[in-house]
Amino acid sequence: MTEKQEQRISIITESDIISPDKLKFMAFNGENDMVYSVYRKIKLENRYDFSDKYIFSEVINGSIKKINALKNLHNEDLIAHELIFLKETLDMFTDHCNNSSTFPREYYNSILLAADELTKLSEYDTALQYLNYLLNHGVDKFPELRMMTNFRIAFIHNSNGELLKAQELFSKMIEHP
Repeated sequence: MTEKQEQRISIITESDIISPDKLKFMAFNGENDMVYSVYRKIKLENRYDFSDKYIFSEVINGSIKKINALKNLHNEDLIAHELIFLKETLDMFTDHCNNSSTFPREYYNSILLAADELTKLSEYDTALQYLNYLLNHGVDKFPELRMMTNFRIAFIHNSNGELLKAQELFSKMIEHP
């Protein structure tokens, strides 16, 4: 992080951050750029106050957009920094769902989008970890999302040269869609 970036961060105080309800409203309305920007400014220890499926979903979308923009700059350090933030947010969303014993559609969609991005960044093991977690935590209640999860897992196996695992998974999907 550059000195200029640290100065900008230090200018932001907790009183500058909006309330969880206002951020949730922005997230519900799909304003992921604004939600991402505000959420990024919240101290890590205070982010649990903003635990909401809409907020997490929009922050994850915003983080993926940021990673894609950084790819064009070819700056691996910034991409790695943003990737850490993305994983932290995914883990917080997972914790939120576990604590509430509720796994909404937004959670599964967010993990699927993030797994796609992790795969593009050759983070195969991390992507598989998240995808396998979905299979063990209720993605079956959304048949189309279960199918998408299985396709992504098979794609990762195929990309890793594990053709038999990919073939086995595809065969299971054909037999039991």
